[in-house]
Amino acid sequence: MGATECLFLLAMLCWALVASCWLCGFLWFVVPTVRISQLSFCGSNTLDHFLFDPAPLVAASCTPAPQTEQACYALSSLIIFVTILFILASYGLVIRAVLWLHTGAGRHKAFFTCTSHLAMVGLFYGSAMVTYVNPAASGSSGKVVTLFYTMGTPLLNPLIYNLRNKEMKEAERRTLLGKR
Repeated sequence: MGATECLFLLAMLCWALVASCWLCGFLWFVVPTVRISQLSFCGSNTLDHFLFDPAPLVAASCTPAPQTEQACYALSSLIIFVTILFILASYGLVIRAVLWLHTGAGRHKAFFTCTSHLAMVGLFYGSAMVTYVNPAASGSSGKVVTLFYTMGTPLLNPLIYNLRNKEMKEAERRTLLGKR
């Protein structure tokens, strides 16, 4: 469901877009899923991985499947790069609009909000690119990166977005420096 998450970050929770994100995220990998299900598997059929990602499944196959593997990487790369391109284009328009604001405080608040979202986008897409665009990352380091983008970014999300909150900043400072 990484494709769905990419599309969610692009849509930023517009209901019509959310429904289309779920549909497109589901349909995006139908062909590779069907192709992987037709592969023959031998051995213990135990995957040393957290998720049912295409790369470990193709690697566990008894028969080489370069076309299936290339299709998975092509689709992964396409969804990642197209959505990041749209996100960056959207931020170009946002930055242009923010620069037209007359007050410095309004600009600062708008840029800080954008920075929080871009930090999450960068963390998610950076780890997703390492996992899905780099075919060599399917080993143990790939598991760590997969764990980070599936659990790390959702756990960091509230922390990063709350850095704007004055009470949150004060609580973090008290926690880090002690209660003085």
